[in-house]
Amino acid sequence: MRSTSARAVLALTSIAAVTACSARGPATMAMRPVDIVERLYSDDGAGITDSSRRVARTASEYKALWREATRAQRTEPEAPSIDFSRAIVVLVAAGPSRPGDRIRVDSVATTKRELAIVVRTTLACQPLPGTVYPIEMVALPKPRADAVLSFVERRDRARDCAE
Repeated sequence: MRSTSARAVLALTSIAAVTACSARGPATMAMRPVDIVERLYSDDGAGITDSSRRVARTASEYKALWREATRAQRTEPEAPSIDFSRAIVVLVAAGPSRPGDRIRVDSVATTKRELAIVVRTTLACQPLPGTVYPIEMVALPKPRADAVLSFVERRDRARDCAE
């Protein structure tokens, strides 16, 4: 079992390796971790049923994304306010999954030219029958206008699974 700090170091090392091997050639600058501003929403209802990674950079994009993500709710919850001069919103959706599976923005790192978002999908040990659609929406610090956003995918089993 790894500690949270060991996982963070491993994730940042992986991000740096992905960046170094990208089509742009070796990274000219080390990645630095970025704090997630706020975890806005998570659910496993049928609001968004496809596997996707989406970014909202404006209030109108966020409003449409929020409405889509929460449409399975009886009553649409109020969306947290976001200052888009300082933040962007990222939504990660796992698509059709088994009950107990989760998706999460695990960590984020940046250089002047790139914002790398590590997305972790965790599979349940003994999933129940049925289908769920896990999603998570987070607010991140607004990157430079010319920064490239990339998603680094991680997939693992829940920690309490027997080996």
